[in-house]
Amino acid sequence: MDFPPLTLVFIAGIGAALFGAAGILGIPQKQESHYLMVALLLLVALGMLPPAILSASEMNHLPGWVYPIVASQWALGPLLFLFFNSLINNRKGSRNPGTSLKSGISHALLPGCALFLAVFLVFGGDPENGGGSLRANFGANPQAETTDLMSWLATTSPALLLIYTLLSIRLLRNGLPGRSGPLGFLILLALDSALILASSILGWLEVSLAGNAIAVILLILFGFLLLKQPLIQGLRIVGRSSSQFIVPGPSELNTLQEDLAHLLESEKIYLDEDLDRRRFAEMMEISEKQLGGLVQHIYGVGFLDLLRRYRISEAKRLLLEQPDRSILSITYASGFNSRSVFYEAFRKETGQTPSQFRKNSTGSLS
Repeated sequence: MDFPPLTLVFIAGIGAALFGAAGILGIPQKQESHYLMVALLLLVALGMLPPAILSASEMNHLPGWVYPIVASQWALGPLLFLFFNSLINNRKGSRNPGTSLKSGISHALLPGCALFLAVFLVFGGDPENGGGSLRANFGANPQAETTDLMSWLATTSPALLLIYTLLSIRLLRNGLPGRSGPLGFLILLALDSALILASSILGWLEVSLAGNAIAVILLILFGFLLLKQPLIQGLRIVGRSSSQFIVPGPSELNTLQEDLAHLLESEKIYLDEDLDRRRFAEMMEISEKQLGGLVQHIYGVGFLDLLRRYRISEAKRLLLEQPDRSILSITYASGFNSRSVFYEAFRKETGQTPSQFRKNSTGSLS
């Protein structure tokens, strides 16, 4: 069976969207934004069903089951907005935090509810009492003999996507500066949404389908980019291998430095003897490889060396400020889980044993 090129795009798009959603669900450490992107990809897959399985003649006389699918695409724009809102909320260092998920959902539903009410008033009321008065003046489409209701649904979906794409651009520029990748994606999506909206209003069915195919490709590509966390989080990977050193952009580097300083200086998480690279990375909301590269970039040492440095500094302080406290107690209080490991690390850092350091000290930290 021969398929038109656009039909093949939609068929491939369904598979790619489902594959991307499954891949995101397979990420071990998922955040709120991951689930929102999964919902977005599944909604994209649902929206591709009609053009993927219906023939050209059927597209001109749409069956009833298509209507709720087209109406479901109203949620694409709000979900995209909530996704970027969630990214901002996940960044502790953001100066322009987004709203909470609950507030964001309430905000995102308002335009959709308003459009639903407008459609109901226009098409659902009694024509003798004013309802449906625009039927005769809207949706005249020489290329597709769809109902006025479908024309409304098909037009409002890209309108909502355009509105929320522009809102997402504004949100991204204010809350996540320096992230040119996602911003470029949103600009392309906004232009494509405007094309879909214009072609739907003018009745250019083929142009509208092509625009929808482009939107599908953009959303799916962005879903796959989410599998590569450094790109979504605004980090730039140097080299082709995922194990290569990761260089943050200037704005992101400043934010990550503040996060590191807060965890190490204020919260003193290094005092937890069970702290490891994985849990530290979770607190920073970055990958373990990113954490290692970041620590090396900022401090010039490895992750374990950085923890040892802070723990030894704490042990030296306790040795001087609490001269009667046992060295074993100080061992555990400074974050070490073994006396032998503490002695080895202390001697390596200071050239002395803890007892010698306490005895030779003059009362100030070296």
